[in-house]
Amino acid sequence: MSELERERDFYRHQADELGGQLLRLKETLTQVSREARRHSATATLVRALYRQVGAAPAQGELADRFLALLLERLPLDRAALLRLGPDGRLEVLHALGCAEGFGAALGRLPPLEPPCPEAALPEAYAARLRELSGLAAMLWACHPRSGTVLLLGNSTGRLPVVSLDSTDRKIAEAALDAYVGICDLLATQAALRTSEANYRAIFDNVNDAIAVLDPGSGRLLDANTRMEEMFGYSGAELRHLSVHDLGAIEAGLTREQAGRHAELALRGWPQLVEFRARHRDGSPLWVELNLRTAEIGGGPRLLAVLRDISRRKQVEEQIRHDAFHDTLTGLPNRALILDRVGLALSRAERDSGYRFALLYLDLDRFKVINDSLGHGVGDQLLVALADRLREEMRPGDTIARLGGDEFLVLLDNLQRTEDILWIAERIQAAICRPFQVQEREVHTSAGIGIAVSEGGYRRPEEMLRDADIAMYQAKSQGTGQAQLFRATMHRQAMERLQLEEELRRAVEGDELRLWYQPVVELESGRLTGFEALVRWLHPERGLVMPGGFIPLAEETGLIIPLGAWVLRRACRDLAAWQRDGYGGFSLSVNLSRAQVAQPGLVQTVRTILDESGCDPGRLVLEITESAIMANALQARETLEQLRALGPRLSMDDFGTGYSSLSYLHQFPIDVLKIDRSFVQRLEQGEEGEQMVATIITLGHSLGMKVVAEGVETPGQLAVLARLGCEYVQGFLYSQAVPRDQAGELLRAGVMSPAPAGAPESSAG
Repeated sequence: MSELERERDFYRHQADELGGQLLRLKETLTQVSREARRHSATATLVRALYRQVGAAPAQGELADRFLALLLERLPLDRAALLRLGPDGRLEVLHALGCAEGFGAALGRLPPLEPPCPEAALPEAYAARLRELSGLAAMLWACHPRSGTVLLLGNSTGRLPVVSLDSTDRKIAEAALDAYVGICDLLATQAALRTSEANYRAIFDNVNDAIAVLDPGSGRLLDANTRMEEMFGYSGAELRHLSVHDLGAIEAGLTREQAGRHAELALRGWPQLVEFRARHRDGSPLWVELNLRTAEIGGGPRLLAVLRDISRRKQVEEQIRHDAFHDTLTGLPNRALILDRVGLALSRAERDSGYRFALLYLDLDRFKVINDSLGHGVGDQLLVALADRLREEMRPGDTIARLGGDEFLVLLDNLQRTEDILWIAERIQAAICRPFQVQEREVHTSAGIGIAVSEGGYRRPEEMLRDADIAMYQAKSQGTGQAQLFRATMHRQAMERLQLEEELRRAVEGDELRLWYQPVVELESGRLTGFEALVRWLHPERGLVMPGGFIPLAEETGLIIPLGAWVLRRACRDLAAWQRDGYGGFSLSVNLSRAQVAQPGLVQTVRTILDESGCDPGRLVLEITESAIMANALQARETLEQLRALGPRLSMDDFGTGYSSLSYLHQFPIDVLKIDRSFVQRLEQGEEGEQMVATIITLGHSLGMKVVAEGVETPGQLAVLARLGCEYVQGFLYSQAVPRDQAGELLRAGVMSPAPAGAPESSAG
């Protein structure tokens, strides 16, 4: 080869090499241009999409905008967002520019095997998709995580047909990724808004006030509506305050204490505090604060839950008040006044010059007022009395109600004993003034017992005991009396308590005895019966007469078992005398007021009659006038039931103060007994004789037998005979005798009056 040819080949080779480099450079420039175009288009699309986020569009609006942006940036006229379902079928979410029936056409496609193909579709599937969708050119992009598919293309009717390359695919894929990301962002924001709305709804609608506090300064960062209502501040105003600032806190939480509670709460120890605060309008309120730490807003915060406990505090205060005050009168009760007596005793121990007194008041005739006028009147009387006593008290004195009609008065800082008596007289005068209750004028008085602090007391109960003893001593002397406690009173009270214990044993044991006083027919002297009278054969004191223990039995309630014992023993003796052949006489047994008022009396009498086997017709049950008139309606019913059992009924002590003359005919009474007090006045003038004559006449007019008791002199006997009294009993004939002697009197059958100038008394 010639030199020229070689040179020509060389330059040809260089030209080819250079041409190849130029072609490669052109391809590179084309690729770079495409990448630049892709990046530019993608960036433009993403920026446009993110601009939509600020407007918070609905997801449908965002999808439509997204598809419109794609069609603006790419030379295409159709776009659709699809979802690949778990069955491999495509579902249209949004479409732009697609022909009508596009969704139905997709339904005719065969299912795709999941997962969603990110790159090219299977050729056969792609061809079928182009055919059904009417696309000449088509882009497919899939987002596997969400299953969202982007389909882009040109319709077959468009000229010229634009070819789509890999750059267009990458733009579509990048745009789809951005769209799904923005959809996730919007969904998250919506969820946050919903969560925030739910949080605020709960936060603002709970019954408790809630505040979020800065742990460093203690200032409120957030507060709910209930917090604003509780304290009267707006939310903005609250955010400039701390818990301690909330309304001039009065008690329970100082600033230093608030700081310590906050510190402990931050360490994980929840704090529960109660304090008193004020509303913005100045009204007080009690608050319960529950303080604990919580992660709120990305950091530790103090969560304060506050509850208005004002109502609970009011209830607690009322409970405390009721625990130490009488419900009816509002006065201090036993617990409170004894506490104050204890304080006074402590002061007296420290200060020898200090003295005080305790007065025990018990109203006279209060039960009569209650029973006659009703408990409503009784309660109103107690309230009016409490008000009147308050007016009489000096500053520093205390008046209390123990219950019922009993009151205590603590007289503080007294100078002389005379002062105590003067105050007691003033109290008595105040009580004695008439009370106007329900348009009635009610009169009462009180027995007052006084214990003075100089008695060496160590406990309040000791002083109360002695004031009580002195009060009973005052009551025993009549109405409206006052008594200073003396040491002898305590000794007597202890003896009385000992006697009560011994009497209880006597009733349960074998220390009681029945003695019998004869009842004699005045005209013939014939023994017609006995009255059973109880005696106590005390192991140390010997034979104790009824006056030595019956009043105590009535006061303590022992009269119920004692009376049952007397009736049972008397019925046994009556049955025994009947078996011995003694007839034609009766046996009288006294029933006490408490027995008559007892609901089970009739059943008790029935049981005793059945057990003893005595003839009920020979038993006479004696009931005092006072026992009958205490509750006339109930007594009448009881007497009728007793009479239906067979015994006769006798009214004892008739005419002694209950003015029952007009009521006598209403009761099933067989025998009327004239009280010994009337018999004793028979020889003292016409007035006494007239009273006895009236009773005898009344009894006879009602078909009753009349018995005069306590007959002691022949003169009394003569007057009774002249007035027509049929039966008598008393020392003039015989005192009460033991059972054996009573049997001897039954055998004799007739009795004569004793010679003049014999007995001292005929007390049973």
